[in-house]
Amino acid sequence: RGTEPPAKQALPEAAPRDRRARLDVGLQLDALDGDRSDWWHADTFLSAPVSESVVLRGGVDQYRRFDQNATQATLGALFSLPQGWSVDARATTGFDTQIVARSILDVELARSLGERVTTRLRGRYSRFAGDIDSISVSPGVELLPFPELRVTARYYLTRITGGRTGHTGSLHLDFAPQSRVSPYAFGAFGTEVFAPTTVDQDRSRARILTLGTGVRWLLRDDLGLRLCIEYEDLRHTYERLGVGAGLFVKF
Repeated sequence: RGTEPPAKQALPEAAPRDRRARLDVGLQLDALDGDRSDWWHADTFLSAPVSESVVLRGGVDQYRRFDQNATQATLGALFSLPQGWSVDARATTGFDTQIVARSILDVELARSLGERVTTRLRGRYSRFAGDIDSISVSPGVELLPFPELRVTARYYLTRITGGRTGHTGSLHLDFAPQSRVSPYAFGAFGTEVFAPTTVDQDRSRARILTLGTGVRWLLRDDLGLRLCIEYEDLRHTYERLGVGAGLFVKF
């Protein structure tokens, strides 16, 4: 919903134009309301160009939720194709986990229509504990109305085992995306569906509101920092306040 770590997003800066490898590391801490235990999430993600048109990508995510630990590993590739097309394909495996997906297949097709417009279509299949499947389709558009603003809008249609369907929209604003210091803001609103083991044992569908802001700071040409804060309200389930930090290095 727009809260995915930037390292995993198929944004223009991830395109295989820079032949250097890039390593991203991040940490997010989440405080939940009520008597729920706090969450945390750490991730490491490596992007390595192997040609002018192919970037191999992979990483590891570590989660702590509901007093349980979970680990996921991801492998994939980003392909730059003729006429402005690109494909970002990834496969993720969770290791006997109850609190996040046990397997994910994720493919995004993008088409650049000049320098100011990119269209996107993303499909994701996930399998969770209890033989619960989730299928999500997410069309989106990325606009650069002028050099100091990049706008990314998405719609998410998600369906899980049992017939539950969710509809969510998200908006991501990047200010001065080409500058050394680039603030950003994001939000999402709609109806979220989820596997009960990952959020709440008593429900699998709820209204959601997510708001966040942050800044990316390019310390050097090969070194950058990201800081963010976000708020999420999953109605009748939880309220979450998170802070995150990330670092990337190119080599």
